[in-house]
Amino acid sequence: MAIAPAWKERKVIPSIRVISSKDKATRVFIERVEQYTRSDISCGSSLCLRHCRIRDALSEDIRRYVFPTATCVERYIDCFENETISGRHGVVLCLSELQKISRHALRLVSRIRSLYRDRRRNVYVFDDVHHEEEDVKGPVAAAGWYLGHLSEHQDVSCSALVDDDDDYGCSIGGDGCIYMYDYMKSEWGQNDEIMNLFMAAREARKSHDAAASISHREGIRKATHAQIERGIQRGVYIKGTLKVDGRHSGRSYVVKDDGGLVHIMSREDRWHAIHGDDVVVELIPEQSTASCIDDGDVDDTFSSLVDEDVSTHSQAVQQRGRVLHVVQRRYNDVMVAISKQDEKALLSLGPSDTMKSVICVPFDHRFPKLRVKSRHLDTYISKRFLVRIIGWDEDSSYPHAHVLKCMGPMGDLKTETDVLLHRHGLLFGEFVQGALHELPSGGDTHWVPREDEIQSEIARGRVDLRDKFVCSIDPEGCTDVDDAMHVSCIDQDTFELGIHIADVTYFVKDASYLEEEAASRCTTVYLVDRRLDMLPSQISEDAASLLSGKPRFAVSVVWKIAYDGFKVLDTWYGRSIILSRYQLEYSQAQAILDGKSHMNDKLCGLCSKEDLEQMRQGLVIVRKLAEDRLRIRLKHGAIELDSKELKFETNDTGMPQRMYEKQSLDTMKIIAELMIMANEAVAKKICESHPTSAVLRCHAYPDKDKLQNIHAFCQSFSIGNKDMFTQPHAFGKDLQYALASTQDPALNSLLKVVANMSLQQAVYTTAGAMPSRLHAGLGLSNGYTHFTSPIRRFADILVHQQLLESIQWDGQYKHTARDLESRINTINQKTRAAKICQRECSLLYLLLLFAKEPTRFEAIVEEIEESFIRIFIPQVDLRGIIRFDSPDRKSTALSLLFPSSSETEHISIHVSDQGQYGYESISFQDASSQASFSLQRMSKLWVRVESEISSFHGPSLRVKILPHEYARNQDSVCPPLRARMTGPSSSPPDANEEEEEEEDYSASTPPQITDLTSALVNLTISKMNMEREEQHRATSSVVINHSFSHQQKDPVREKLEQAVSKLAEKARMYTMRAKKFKPGSEKHTYWTEKANTAVSNSSSIVHSLFWDSKKTYSSLHMM
Repeated sequence: MAIAPAWKERKVIPSIRVISSKDKATRVFIERVEQYTRSDISCGSSLCLRHCRIRDALSEDIRRYVFPTATCVERYIDCFENETISGRHGVVLCLSELQKISRHALRLVSRIRSLYRDRRRNVYVFDDVHHEEEDVKGPVAAAGWYLGHLSEHQDVSCSALVDDDDDYGCSIGGDGCIYMYDYMKSEWGQNDEIMNLFMAAREARKSHDAAASISHREGIRKATHAQIERGIQRGVYIKGTLKVDGRHSGRSYVVKDDGGLVHIMSREDRWHAIHGDDVVVELIPEQSTASCIDDGDVDDTFSSLVDEDVSTHSQAVQQRGRVLHVVQRRYNDVMVAISKQDEKALLSLGPSDTMKSVICVPFDHRFPKLRVKSRHLDTYISKRFLVRIIGWDEDSSYPHAHVLKCMGPMGDLKTETDVLLHRHGLLFGEFVQGALHELPSGGDTHWVPREDEIQSEIARGRVDLRDKFVCSIDPEGCTDVDDAMHVSCIDQDTFELGIHIADVTYFVKDASYLEEEAASRCTTVYLVDRRLDMLPSQISEDAASLLSGKPRFAVSVVWKIAYDGFKVLDTWYGRSIILSRYQLEYSQAQAILDGKSHMNDKLCGLCSKEDLEQMRQGLVIVRKLAEDRLRIRLKHGAIELDSKELKFETNDTGMPQRMYEKQSLDTMKIIAELMIMANEAVAKKICESHPTSAVLRCHAYPDKDKLQNIHAFCQSFSIGNKDMFTQPHAFGKDLQYALASTQDPALNSLLKVVANMSLQQAVYTTAGAMPSRLHAGLGLSNGYTHFTSPIRRFADILVHQQLLESIQWDGQYKHTARDLESRINTINQKTRAAKICQRECSLLYLLLLFAKEPTRFEAIVEEIEESFIRIFIPQVDLRGIIRFDSPDRKSTALSLLFPSSSETEHISIHVSDQGQYGYESISFQDASSQASFSLQRMSKLWVRVESEISSFHGPSLRVKILPHEYARNQDSVCPPLRARMTGPSSSPPDANEEEEEEEDYSASTPPQITDLTSALVNLTISKMNMEREEQHRATSSVVINHSFSHQQKDPVREKLEQAVSKLAEKARMYTMRAKKFKPGSEKHTYWTEKANTAVSNSSSIVHSLFWDSKKTYSSLHMM
């Protein structure tokens, strides 16, 4: 067999292999291995003056090179993954050391591979195994070789990094070999984050090996690997991935390889397995599953977010089991905070450098409490910080973890938002220096291409379109302008429409650092308070952004279109240079289109009359074109779901003050339709040139299971006919018919939500990977892609590259099928994560707003079950469940329904007979007052939505049912709703904390409550006496039943005194509690506010409920 020229002769190289047995006896074997050597192995350094064959991997700015051993890489991989270390120092990984790791720590291989493949990091794999020189094998020898290899640079230093029990420890003291501890202390000792990370990993590895072998369930026979495999083959054992329910931490499932689910009934059956672990479960016979399901901690009782991991599949669970083995831990990174009890202990001990251990509570309910050891725990009090789970001992109640990074104070809005970003893998760091060096230089002003640069591009084939009347239309305040357009009349039969998209690929070259940054982020993330850019602002907001008055490079699609039928006569694709005349907002464009430009303050003096008229004529043309295209797409089954988009006004500190719904304008729909048109045209072009590798955006029809859900929904509410939503390809048309036949706006909104949940996710893919190029949501069957937003989507950059290849622009983009598949998978993952994160961020702001000011909403009863009702709030598109299956949840949901009832346990719940689509009604009855309240499916009800602040898990929604009569007249009946909680400090103090304070501060108490009962009752009775006759006539219209003889005065007075007395007694009790604490303290303030609130509620409820004669008898039992 012929040998490549680079290979030299075969050599017999001695190799040392060390084996440690279970009895800790160590054997050393010297093997002689035959292998070929090479003469062209590169050092990978940009400083090298010799001819290295492959591209430089280590930046020329690097002057410090380190060569870690396999032991150091395994133990301190978190440190080498830190962007600061790998950004400032060159990390050279010897191939011989990586081979050692691959033999016993396969789980680290993918992390190491990600390290050296990321060009933004200065990490390089040096092939010391096949090097022609024999004295380069191993980190110590390689460090010495590098030092001589780069001898022209006197400021370069090279050191091998070894740990204290490493095989290379004998080399310490010689040149170029230091302990890992000494390196970290000398180079990074001033960086607290890095040192905390290193020290935590150093202390953790002494007792917990990250590559632990398979753990065995205590009390069950120790099964070998062979026994496990045989059990899996027989079906006794099942292998899968553990998923814990995001809302009920006691519920978990194992997802099998075929997608099936095995229900894990309790935490005990879950054993030491953690969310995300690969496990083997033992199936439990049905007769053994009679025990109660452990719900565990409940995240919230109501949420707009659908838990798509496991909770939606609960009905499909047929098998039940318990975890037998943990095959592989995922070693999740978890956001935590120190438990309150341990925080108190730390504060009492004071700062010290001694090792301490605390229990931490995770932000995510799916993970258990963790034990964390560190010498610096006092710096994490009342803060959220990131830890990595490293193991779970069989005799321990908690898994062990070590600290990675501190996020910030709990309750801080930026911290809470960062927690959401990290949870979804979107907490981007700074752009690497290599990427910043590739940015165009514009100085202090906007970047403008030089004239010689423009002429050079025109000579290469770029078309000069600066004479076209180009404008952009974007949201208010938009700075990253992706797209612009021009419309011009060719003759009386045809017109020209051009869509111009920012030419990002002009700045982001193939295989550049900028492309690596964009590929890792994949998308710009838009949050309420900030925007996380995919590309640096010098490109996204300046050089590539199509700003008005600046010549800009673009990639254009220009059509020649006939007025008659809007038939496309010709299409041109190419690179161009444009000059945008105006950068309009949607509202400005709408005013121009409506002929009301004189009424828009922002347009006054901005445009001449001639320009305004030209823009108006162009907008009229494209509006007709957009309407025609939308009509055709709807005919082909396009799905139009206009959901509400909430916006928030914030104060100077970023806290939300008000929410409002985003206004929908015709110009938004026009621009959206034009972008769809451009994307469809580009998809057609790249599919011709790349029939199997074209990057497309595909959206399949709903599957049959989800079709059954919306079919049952429509049938239960008598929407449409029985044949609707039975065929996937007719989903769009059925939905249009269903929406048109629904007269109730609230039900219409609910139908859209249910329809949206029935749809499959649109995904990026390649033309050859899908059986069809369908985009069901848009009604397009011949291919669709994303081309119009390359500033904020990496998929669009790939499409631009393929389009430039298709028009034979010089320069080819080399993407292998494997590389393209990997990138598309990452894009899909990041895109979905960004959408969920944006939705959760909006929900966070909504919850903070409800915490400040609880709000009433009218809701729809969608579904009724024995232990819950499912409701929908159209005003904010919230859909969720109000539960009654535990005393706490029952108390939360029904506390305002029967205010006169001291205990919600006296409230009984009854449901009607079950019909075809569930229970038709549910009723609540208070045994103490004999009052009742009923709800029917599809009936309206009033609810009070508030938010409960949790220090550990963030805010969560709480929904309380309001009586019909209590909420009907919002102005006169219901008193103003005030927020009970304004932040974490308002949470009720523990009962134990009250007794710890011994000093009495009775000298400073809240305002005394004197004879409150008598005053309010007398005022009420006098009003009732004047309107007795009218009250008597109103009795028959009372909705909530109350038996009471209005002809007797004494019983009335007696009930009033009892009701108001209870409220007054609460106020007195709170006053006495406040006396125990120092004025101005948190607890004193808390109980004082509770007392004042009781007084205010007493007065408000009595006035509002008894002064209105029509509510007299219905209100008495509510007190």
